[in-house]
Amino acid sequence: MISAKDPRYGWILIGMFAVNYSMVVIAIETIGLLLPQISEELSLSLSQQGWLASSVLFSNLILEIPATWLFSKYRPWRASAMSFFAAALFVAFNGWAPTLAILFIARIGLGMIYLSTQASRTLLLLHWIPGRQIGIANGVIFSVIEAVVGVGFIVMPLILAAVDDWRSALYIWAGACGVGAALWLVLGRDKPANEREELARPGVRSPLGSLFRYKETWILGLGVSGASAGRMAFATFWPTYVGNEYGISITIAGLILGLAGIARAPVILGVTLSSFISARTPLLLVICGILECVTFMGMIFGETLPILFLSGIINGMVMVFIPAMMTMLYRLPGIQEREAAVAVAVYFSWLWMGAALGPVVTGLLSEATGDLGFALLIMALGPLSLVVVGLILQGFGRRVESRAETQMEPR
Repeated sequence: MISAKDPRYGWILIGMFAVNYSMVVIAIETIGLLLPQISEELSLSLSQQGWLASSVLFSNLILEIPATWLFSKYRPWRASAMSFFAAALFVAFNGWAPTLAILFIARIGLGMIYLSTQASRTLLLLHWIPGRQIGIANGVIFSVIEAVVGVGFIVMPLILAAVDDWRSALYIWAGACGVGAALWLVLGRDKPANEREELARPGVRSPLGSLFRYKETWILGLGVSGASAGRMAFATFWPTYVGNEYGISITIAGLILGLAGIARAPVILGVTLSSFISARTPLLLVICGILECVTFMGMIFGETLPILFLSGIINGMVMVFIPAMMTMLYRLPGIQEREAAVAVAVYFSWLWMGAALGPVVTGLLSEATGDLGFALLIMALGPLSLVVVGLILQGFGRRVESRAETQMEPR
């Protein structure tokens, strides 16, 4: 095994973290693949399905900032190890839930456990990766996450087909999460405080002050909220829609969504490694917003498998804006370690707000109109928020990347 003193160890560590983190995300986001069986067993309406999918995200929205502020006080490896084991237990709890009310509680609990990993992700990145490589490392993390989650969207329907029971599928996934948590506990470690590199010299100001100190946090959050609403609406209801409209099986729908995630991984890494693109994040947001909107519509109106596959994969490839946005936050001038954790938490609160509202609004709209396709069409317009924010940052925002380079010099 590579020694913790080896410079490569930090990269291996964040890779292991990303895999475990992804397994929790898979348990949350693949709910749409399980919903046909869940709704049949529990007799759920479309609006109830929307609320069920969003329940985990509403807990994230409400608790993201206080949870990150709290968990940023603790050592990230130890805190995340406990979180990953707890996540495995809550995935099993989701599988056991005998009623809708208990399933809601189990989903909310899984969301709360997921939240506890957010601060650990930021702190592990800042502790183990040299300052000038944080942007690259952020891209690596998200590339790993998207690739693993993409595989999860492919594997979950296969597990479901093999056991023909959504509860058993969740029990199997809980076991996989437990194995991942055990490996993280054995192979990971925290970096001693005297070996860490600081973002900025620590001061006495409260990390919560970053809520008001950096306007970019709120602007970027506004942009990601619309895009995340569209993404979660489609992840939740698109498998049901194409099944009813075009006779596409859950396995094929999962394959399309999975390939979209896998295709996104190398594009994220390429965007991160390209200094030309990373220095033009506002333009990237405009392009991504337009293309994501168009490809969502292709996933609605495409009547053949080739069109659905092409639209889904391109949609996945253009969803590369999150790591670019987060890198802007890490590079805010003068930002300190815990301030960065809180700034990322604010950003993710906006993301969770959009993601939570997406399935709920879709379910309510589809019940009100009797047309799930129309509801998805409305949600397909959500990514246009990226276009608005990209134009705002281009015209009025600070060019964080260029101004903050000196802030990232190793000390």
